[in-house]
Amino acid sequence: MQKPSKSNQQLLIAASLAIGIVFATYYFTTDKEKTNWKLAGGVEGGNYDRVAKAIASTLKSEGFEIKVLNTLGSRENINGLRNDKVDLCLIQNDTPGFFGICSIGTLYREYLHVLIKKDNINQSNLHGRTISIGPNGGGTDQISKAMLFQWGYKDGMDLRNESFESGLMNLNEGKVDAVFVVSGMNNPRIEEAIWNSELSLMALGNAPAATLVHRHPHIENAKIPAGTYTTRPGKTIPEQDLPTIGVRVVLACKSSLPNGDARKLIRSLLENRSALSQQSPILAKVHQINPNNDSQFPPHEGVGQYFRREAPGFFQRWSDTMALGLTTVVLSWSILAALRRILIQRKKDRVDTYFAKVDELITELVGGVDKDRAEAISSQLQAIRH
Repeated sequence: MQKPSKSNQQLLIAASLAIGIVFATYYFTTDKEKTNWKLAGGVEGGNYDRVAKAIASTLKSEGFEIKVLNTLGSRENINGLRNDKVDLCLIQNDTPGFFGICSIGTLYREYLHVLIKKDNINQSNLHGRTISIGPNGGGTDQISKAMLFQWGYKDGMDLRNESFESGLMNLNEGKVDAVFVVSGMNNPRIEEAIWNSELSLMALGNAPAATLVHRHPHIENAKIPAGTYTTRPGKTIPEQDLPTIGVRVVLACKSSLPNGDARKLIRSLLENRSALSQQSPILAKVHQINPNNDSQFPPHEGVGQYFRREAPGFFQRWSDTMALGLTTVVLSWSILAALRRILIQRKKDRVDTYFAKVDELITELVGGVDKDRAEAISSQLQAIRH
């Protein structure tokens, strides 16, 4: 067997190195699909916890390995995300964020409910009252304080940070006068609490968010529709639409999450909305956050890629223009090619004519001619040559 030459050996080594570099670059720059996720929900048994577990259960059917962590709410969740203790978390849209936080999508909207036991309690006579405002650091805590401040209460109240269950128990026992809770509509725990009881919803005024939104731009005007909650057979509250304030709940992540993982995540959530809504009805309207609205947390780039997947690409958008350009080029090329063939043929015809005439004259000369004819042939050959 002939030994490869030195130049061939060098070429083989260079080719092997090039292939190795390509594969190494692909290996180290291609994102690996994430397999294990940590999702921060909320207080065990609470709405965030139920929603997080519903999301986890649905995603597991799509091949995700996901663990739900119990927390005190939005603030703890966002701190966990900042410190890389969790990959995903549920947070209210008004929660103070940090650079690099993004959203996978809007899950649902929450509404401020103020549960009371006495009908004579309203936003104008809360001074000196004891009020339960949810766990410290939770979404209810910050929204309740913002609402009370908006009503003019800077002090003069006993604000208790406690769980919703503890607040309800203390309300029924007369230890607190009102329980503030920010929750999705038709919260089973609220329905259970007001069923066949003396509890009711406190009116919050005609436009509770009218000026609050100037200081808290991610809080929204909202209404609890009439008849949302049944208190006993044939009796529902509120009797008419109850103005309140609302805030969206988003599934948040860091912008450093690979685009492929974000695409897979939003696809799984949207394509399994039916399963999600069966486990938690408030998840029936999971949707994309619009980059043009007032959302605090922009959508992750991978989510944007998912929603742009059916948008026409470059070649689709410019196909007509490119087709026209290509047709023009081909037509121009055809015309030029035809002209070139004509010119070549004309040149060939002239050459053929030249050689035919020369051949005729030489043949005559070889055949023998007189002196005068020879001179005439010489003159003709000179003319042909020129």
